[in-house]
Amino acid sequence: MPELPEVEATKRLIERHCLGKKIIQVKTTNDEKVIQGCHPSELESALLGRTLLQIGRKGKYMWFEMDTCPSSASASLCDSASISNFPGSSPWVMFHLGMTGSIDIQDIKGVRYKRMRLDGDGRKGFNVPVAVATNGLLLIDQDVVDNTFRATNPDDTVLSPTLLQNVTVAVPDGPIVTRSTSSKSTAKDENPWPPRFWKLNLVFEDRIQISFSDSRRFGRIRLMLTHPSESDPINRLGFDVLTSLPPLDVFTSALRKRSALMIKALLLDQAFLSGIGNWVADEVLYQARIHPEHRVGNLGEIQIRNIHDKIRSVVQYAVENEADDSRFPKDWLFHYRWTGKKEVKMEGGSRVAFVTVGSRTSAFVPDFQKLIGHKKGRG
Repeated sequence: MPELPEVEATKRLIERHCLGKKIIQVKTTNDEKVIQGCHPSELESALLGRTLLQIGRKGKYMWFEMDTCPSSASASLCDSASISNFPGSSPWVMFHLGMTGSIDIQDIKGVRYKRMRLDGDGRKGFNVPVAVATNGLLLIDQDVVDNTFRATNPDDTVLSPTLLQNVTVAVPDGPIVTRSTSSKSTAKDENPWPPRFWKLNLVFEDRIQISFSDSRRFGRIRLMLTHPSESDPINRLGFDVLTSLPPLDVFTSALRKRSALMIKALLLDQAFLSGIGNWVADEVLYQARIHPEHRVGNLGEIQIRNIHDKIRSVVQYAVENEADDSRFPKDWLFHYRWTGKKEVKMEGGSRVAFVTVGSRTSAFVPDFQKLIGHKKGRG
C-alpha cells in the first residue's frame, strides 16, 4: 500500500508539473467503486476548464483544490448545466491510492512503491489484499478510516494466482466517457496512454497529462464541495506524522490512553497517527528496538521517546528521498520484509521473522526486538 512517503512524493511530483495550469480535457472510466460521491460525468464537468491551484495532503489522503467557476469568457469549456451544481465554489477532488493505486504523469518518471513492483503481471502470488471478498476470503478492516475493506485468506497465507483471477475485478464494465476542448489526441502509439487500469485522466493546457490508475480498485476519487480537511473521512484522521507530529509529552499522553493495545496495532490506527502503514510501522519499531506485540501500557519513557524519534526520522528520510527505496540505507528492515513471510537473514546474520498483529503481517528481528516479561496486548 502507498504510505505517507509515497503519497507525499506523488504530491510533490504533480506540484512541479501541473500547479497553476488549466485542465482542457477530462476522461473517466465508469467505475463507481473508485469514483465516489458523484457520477463520473459530474466529475468531468466539475473539472473541465478549472485551474489546479493547490494540492493538499493529510496522512495517505491527497486532494486537488481547483479555482472557482470559470468566467463567461471560458464557459465553453464547461457543461453549464452540470457546473451549476457548483455555483461560486472551488471544488476539491480527493484521492486515496488504496492498495495499488498511483497517479502518473505521461513521459515523466513517477513514484513506484514496492508493492506495485511485487504485484506485476509476472508475480506468482501475493499475501495481502485483493479487491473483492468472495470464495471464502475473510473481510478485515483496512488501515484507513473510510469504511473500505481488504480481503485476505483466513490464515493470512499466500493467495494463489488462480484465486486472484477469481476474485479480482480489474476493469470496470461500461463505456469510457470523454469530455474535451480539443479532438486532437496526445497519446503516443509507441507508449500507450492512459496507463492500464486507469480511472481518471487529465490533460492540462501545456499538454501535460496525469492519470489515476488502480488495478485492485481499493483507491478512491471523490468530488467534494467542502474543504477535505473539514470533511469525513479526513476530519477523523489523527496527527499527520510528517507535518504535525506532536511533541513528545503530547505523544506520550495520547499513547498512555491506549495502554491495552499492541504498539504495532496502534501505529496503524489512522485515527491516532495518520500516514503510517505496514512498512513504516515495522521500520520504526525495528529501529526503536520494540517488538510489534509489545503492549503500549508496558512501554517505558525511553522506549516511547525512541518510537517518537524514529517516526520522525524514518518518515522524513523517506520523504526527502522521494520514497525511492533504492536510496534507503542498506541496514533498513525495509529491504528484507517483502518475502511473503519467508524468514531471511539480514547482512549481519540476524534473522527476520514475521508475526500477525491486528490482522496485519509484521516483520521484526528477534535479536533486537524482544517480548519479555508481560502478556501480549490486544491487536
